Amino acid sequence: MSGISEALVERASTDWLVGIGYAACVGVEIDDASERGDAAQVMLKGRLGAALHRLLIPTCRTSPSKRSCAACRARRTRR
Repeated sequence: MSGISEALVERASTDWLVGIGYAACVGVEIDDASERGDAAQVMLKGRLGAALHRLLIPTCRTSPSKRSCAACRARRTRR
């Protein structure tokens, strides 16, 4: 069995990227909005939902046809 592990490859590639000018951060440093329930949570549901909304309903709220999605209708009723 080889002495190469995932951690060794990750460390070497991170050192190389830092060496050519990239910044290296760990997940808890990046999650400035505190969207994670714990450090093991991978998907940021709030950001994913907002991105999907922008991609799938690009005319929502601003369309002359007044087309809207369920999320926008729900927001209007909560106001």
